Amino acid sequence: MLEHDRTEDYVRAGAKRLADARELLQHPTLDSLAQDAGHRHLRGAVYLAGYAVECALKAYIIASAPPKETFTEAVAALSDPQGRPLDFRGARSHNLGLLLRATDLDARMGPDFLLRTRWAICLRWKPWWRYNPKDFTTRSAAQVVVDAAGEVCEWINDQRRQLA
Repeated sequence: MLEHDRTEDYVRAGAKRLADARELLQHPTLDSLAQDAGHRHLRGAVYLAGYAVECALKAYIIASAPPKETFTEAVAALSDPQGRPLDFRGARSHNLGLLLRATDLDARMGPDFLLRTRWAICLRWKPWWRYNPKDFTTRSAAQVVVDAAGEVCEWINDQRRQLA
């Protein structure tokens, strides 16, 4: 069993990564006069915001599959419409679209245009952004992603609590 694979692990990690993302959007205190001070942490902020959504989705998947207690156990019990087991190995376990499809959250969103817009912003996130050395576009664009991720995480967590 993986060490940090339970609902509470993902809930805590997601909250921490979202707080980290918000902090990285603040003007850097280390060498704040440097040429890159206005943008050097934006890629990290956006990456961490997406990771927070990933954690919220994983916590929801576990909570929606009682008596399963870990993400590993919960996804082992999931299957696609043809009855084949879902593959969440490797990079697939970080794919927000695939994680979303493993839940009933799309149906729970209903026609909420604003929520669906925020989801669309989050679904552009890619786990390999952590390796991308290029600057993220602008502070305001990064703020949009972090804000959308925060609202999506809050919504997912509300839906998870309703399962209990």
